[in-house]
Amino acid sequence: MAEHLSHLTELDQVLETGLDLLMQLTGFSVGWVSLREGDGFRLAAARNLPPGLEAGAMQFTPCRCQRLVLEGVLLEAEEVGECERLRRLREELEGLPLEAVEQQTGGLSSHVVVPLRAGVEVLGVVNLARPGAEPLDPERRKALTLAGEVLGVAVRRALLHAELHRTQLHLWQALLDLAQRLLGVASLEDLVEALRQGLPALTALGEAPVRVLIQVPGAQAPVGLEGRVLELPLGEAPGPSPNLGEVWEVLRAQEGSPKPFWRGQLGVFPFPTGRDRGSRPSGHPPGALVVALERSPKDPKTATWVWNLAAEIVAQAIERVLAQEKALYLAYHDPLTDLPNRRAFLERLEEHLLLAQREGWSLVVGLLDLDGFKQVNDRYGHAVGDWLLAQVARRLRSAVRASDGVARLGGDEFAFLLPHLDPVSAAVVAERLLAAVRRPHNPPGLERRLSVRASLGLALYPQDAQDPSGLLQAADLALYQAKVHGDRYALFGRELQENFKHQIWLEEELRKALQRPRSLGLTLHYQPRMDLETGRITALEALLRFQHPLGPLSPKEVIPLAERTGLIRPLTRFALERAARTARRLGLPVGVNLSPAYLHEELVEWLAGMLRRLEVPGELLEVEITESVLMEAVEQRSGLLEALRRLGLRVALDDFGTGYSSLAYLAHLPLDLLKIDRSFVRGLQPGTKEARVIEAVASLGRILGKRVVAEGVETQDELLAVRQAGCHEVQGFLISPPVPAEEALARWGPPRRS
Repeated sequence: MAEHLSHLTELDQVLETGLDLLMQLTGFSVGWVSLREGDGFRLAAARNLPPGLEAGAMQFTPCRCQRLVLEGVLLEAEEVGECERLRRLREELEGLPLEAVEQQTGGLSSHVVVPLRAGVEVLGVVNLARPGAEPLDPERRKALTLAGEVLGVAVRRALLHAELHRTQLHLWQALLDLAQRLLGVASLEDLVEALRQGLPALTALGEAPVRVLIQVPGAQAPVGLEGRVLELPLGEAPGPSPNLGEVWEVLRAQEGSPKPFWRGQLGVFPFPTGRDRGSRPSGHPPGALVVALERSPKDPKTATWVWNLAAEIVAQAIERVLAQEKALYLAYHDPLTDLPNRRAFLERLEEHLLLAQREGWSLVVGLLDLDGFKQVNDRYGHAVGDWLLAQVARRLRSAVRASDGVARLGGDEFAFLLPHLDPVSAAVVAERLLAAVRRPHNPPGLERRLSVRASLGLALYPQDAQDPSGLLQAADLALYQAKVHGDRYALFGRELQENFKHQIWLEEELRKALQRPRSLGLTLHYQPRMDLETGRITALEALLRFQHPLGPLSPKEVIPLAERTGLIRPLTRFALERAARTARRLGLPVGVNLSPAYLHEELVEWLAGMLRRLEVPGELLEVEITESVLMEAVEQRSGLLEALRRLGLRVALDDFGTGYSSLAYLAHLPLDLLKIDRSFVRGLQPGTKEARVIEAVASLGRILGKRVVAEGVETQDELLAVRQAGCHEVQGFLISPPVPAEEALARWGPPRRS
């Protein structure tokens, strides 16, 4: 839009072109522009106004939407309901035939108001209307707001151009040129160059040479203009630089909006206070244009007028540059640690790989995870956790060379880009990084020191991989190897390379199997649970099986890979849908163990839709979550489990006894079953100390109103022991090994249910 309007100088052309572009952007069929004049507005441009609305739109008195813009209530494009004047017209036409009303009103109902602003000045209002009431989405409203600002600048430029013919042509032309130059600046360097080229033209008043000083204290950008003084000598310096400290004190002493003033040949022109007022400390001016002329101006009034306008134009440009700098910085940096983020790291990795390929460099990519960081968060709170991440980031940055790259990828994961290192040097750097993390930390407000460890995986270019994805996967596998023991590093080697190739193959096979499960052997087997009192089969647990044509693949290998690659989402959906179909045929509940990687609200929404689509009652589906996973985020996951129960599903706490659950939590968690881990059952004998542990758990379950299931029962002695301990149900090979769906249907389905 800026490009279309940039070459237009006549107000009518700007308004008509801008209105057409706004209507094209939104698809609205009717539009009109009202420009501010004195205490009212005048109709300046219109498209497709229905006959009855023409007279109303031409009224000078502001309507409701125009008043909202004038009062500063409406700063962005907004839908404000039916146009006030259109509503009055409908009231006047009440009683007439519908066809006549439609002819006069155009059938308009949806109405959007776009403020026309240039900086903080309200220039006018754009009204857009159409039949129908489909609301604009937030992105379209944002685009309209930006378009309104661009049109506002263009309108302001056109107004300046019109004034140019009534005042001093050369000064207005200089201001327009400055505004045009500054309109496209995107960086501090561009801004300085545009000012260097645009400001000299303002010396046509005859006071040249001039020195311009721009100060923007307290700017919110993390880099750029914060507290910086830009000094642009435009010709020979007329003397020593003015004392900006004194100038600033004068500005701060002025209550409200600071006013421009002259002190001899020194002119100070404050930037107008605008939308950033709320973000500045009290009494803090937004900035100023300070002009040091060779001599006092002959016409102070005209000079003040010109330089004040220049200050406003410059202020708008600086505000835009600061916003762009901040947005760009935040797009490529992690706000907590001030390190580059994942996006910045990946772009830098691609750049370095191109250089390494061309120049024959070696390159090391590293991934580092903090060991036990979650426990720090859980024990001391997120404030301490955030402080620790920022502290670790500073230490990691100081432990490598200035030419090395350090980034935070998210959570407690950091990445490194280390050019020109061989394996031996990489090992030295790895030890230095781990040592930096290992040194005790002293969080403020915490009486004790924290000891944290880290694991680090390293991959080398070109021997381990030649592309960004391959290097990161290799480093991730090395990290996985290092985390097995913790507080160490691992280099991607031959053994890991073979494992890496296998992981890539397995990922591809799993992707194909999720599309064609029958042909590649991806299926579920079912193991029953038996009621110890009645001997009846009460439910079954679904267990993943991957009977690949080249040989069976263990779920212990498949599921972690799915969690790492994001395939856990389709895999979980596959298992839940298969289990639901089998449960419907069996008439018995079927349980599915949920991965922590897919425990969020989307799962609940999808499950509700799946149950409706398959017409399966929620009571026929159970979900199992391991105790350790639940205790990692008990509050958050408790809410999710409650949502699942509202769908009718039963919730089981799996592997109970291995996760150190708090009894206080257990009493209130939305659980239906406690499944005792098989490690407590294995080798169990009646009457032993171990059996009394099971008895205590069963007693706890009864007190809490939960059914207790003993898993992994394989012998008659184990069965007798858990029966005597008071368990409600058992599951294990003694009852039945996991069997395919058809066998489960034949053995426990409706026709032959025992």
